[in-house]
Amino acid sequence: MRENKLSFGVKAGYGMGMLGECLAMNTFYIFFIFFLTDAVGMDPGAAGMIAMIAVFWGAFTDLYAGIKTDGSRNPNGRRRPFIYRFAIPLGVAIFLMYTDWAMVDTGLKFVYFLLASMLFWLALSFTDIPYLSLGSEITDDYAERNSVRSYANILNYAGMILASSGTLFLVSLMSGGEGIGSTGAWSRVGLLFGVLVLLAYWLSAAATKGREPALPDAHAENSGFVKPFLEVAKIRPFRHILLYTVFAYGGVILFTSFYIYYLFHNMGFDDGQAALLMLVYCFMVMGVSAVLGFLKIERRTLVVALTVLLGVGMFIAHFTGLGTAGIYLVFFLFSMAISAYFVLIYAMVYDVCDIDEFLNNERREGVIVSLFYFVGKVIGGVAMAAVGWLLTLARYDAALLEQSGYTLAGISLGTMLIPGVLMVIGGLIILRYPVNSKNFAALRQAIDARSKGESYSTDAFKELL
Repeated sequence: MRENKLSFGVKAGYGMGMLGECLAMNTFYIFFIFFLTDAVGMDPGAAGMIAMIAVFWGAFTDLYAGIKTDGSRNPNGRRRPFIYRFAIPLGVAIFLMYTDWAMVDTGLKFVYFLLASMLFWLALSFTDIPYLSLGSEITDDYAERNSVRSYANILNYAGMILASSGTLFLVSLMSGGEGIGSTGAWSRVGLLFGVLVLLAYWLSAAATKGREPALPDAHAENSGFVKPFLEVAKIRPFRHILLYTVFAYGGVILFTSFYIYYLFHNMGFDDGQAALLMLVYCFMVMGVSAVLGFLKIERRTLVVALTVLLGVGMFIAHFTGLGTAGIYLVFFLFSMAISAYFVLIYAMVYDVCDIDEFLNNERREGVIVSLFYFVGKVIGGVAMAAVGWLLTLARYDAALLEQSGYTLAGISLGTMLIPGVLMVIGGLIILRYPVNSKNFAALRQAIDARSKGESYSTDAFKELL
């Protein structure tokens, strides 16, 4: 049994990796299409296509990274060497992705930004999948995993402050008066963010030194590339998580990629108002995440309640319209649902690793985490492409200061109504998730008894199998 109680330094240090992930990933989800349409001048459909292809590519590189990190025999550990090595090209890719080189012909910009974003997702896979897998390995305690994820999500949203509020502020600051359409300013921000992401991941690797379990004495049987993923996909609780991800996370990405358009056009916000809302929202998430780390309510109950509440709120917002107080309320509901996702759903994924250990006598954190991320990225890619499609159908024109009523209705559809429906469906799906603190404790006792050659019973956790 692994060391269960972790120090503040280990938890906070581990959480630094989430700061890096959030800064890298959410800058992409929130601003990449916006950067391509409103700074580079690319057609929304083409911008959405680039994002979709790149995210789909990242979904498959996640799977490969999961297999490679699980099979690593590096004496320094299965996870941390990958983090140190691949954080470097990740930082470089972030700079390239937000740099509009004058030497690149207009006709080649599609190819350039596609390749830059594909490099980004490849490097992120081999940095982030080992990092996330490490989170399951540093403790196997049910409650402590909530605490670890709580710290991680607080730091995640410290990164979100930079990714949301900070991005527009820094671009405006570095633009020399040109505003948020300055491609030079975006490039400088990309360089800054690339360095910060690199340092965040390296700090997390340093803080968790010595916390990885010892390497197995021998390789597990080579079962190919596909078989491990099929095996873990058969785990019943994992299927509930993956199906929840299809709907709820799809709603999250659609909202995340659309709301910048909603704020500027439907709400009439300027850069400062949008940045302030994002700042307040990030502090909301950090506060909610801190609370979730200590609540004794079962994970399933909290996830269902907070996800459905957000979905209903979004549905109402689409049909009634929002004032300033209303948009802050929606973002507060979103802060609760997204905290439930990053704290509780991730902890649920870690619990699946223990179920897999019991069923298959292997620790395959990389396979499980990468399959979870694969599903999320496929859905995220579809959602980002849908942003481009919906903007095109809504006749969005970045050159217009005021959009038509038809366009505003289309933006509201993509920001509120569709994500709201997806959230409600996701919440109803997770109602059937079977793991709780009691049957998980029984599972861990059985695993420990088996490792000692002692007898055990599965009666107390048979619903997990």
